[in-house]
Amino acid sequence: MNVARWRRGLRFAQRWLLNMAAALGALCLLGFLVCVAFGLRPAVVISGSMEPAYPVGSVTFAKTVPVSEIRVGDVVTLPRNDGNGLVTHRVIKIERGLRTDRALVLQGDANREPDLLPYEVAQAGRVVAVIPLAGYLVQAVQANFFLAVAVLVSITLLAAIPIKETHD
Repeated sequence: MNVARWRRGLRFAQRWLLNMAAALGALCLLGFLVCVAFGLRPAVVISGSMEPAYPVGSVTFAKTVPVSEIRVGDVVTLPRNDGNGLVTHRVIKIERGLRTDRALVLQGDANREPDLLPYEVAQAGRVVAVIPLAGYLVQAVQANFFLAVAVLVSITLLAAIPIKETHD
């Protein structure tokens, strides 16, 4: 393989890499703007309790609404009663709470029994969209943040290396 052909291939790879990076960046920015504009909060599904509708590794997007707008059948994301993270389950019943007018009884689609205690909250995140498998990427970046930044910087540097034109 001659040097000119090798350089042309390298320039093509650089352009492709920069285009893919620009597209990914634009997609991330668009996703962020959509979440901000519509008041959506993303969450990663970490258990199989809502399968098959919401498989493990999915990203759900929830809009926070007053609990009075929640209906039986809605899928909601709430803080767990024990304060240990979030739960995304389906509302199977709405009853009068001990402290509030409405308490949400939740159950995962794949669970045989409802959650142990009802959720007495003023507002809830009603799930409006889901992207299957996207959560794996989110979790990988979160777990290896500095590695992800190092890879992005390396790709940027490689894509920015000037390649001389040769005329054969």
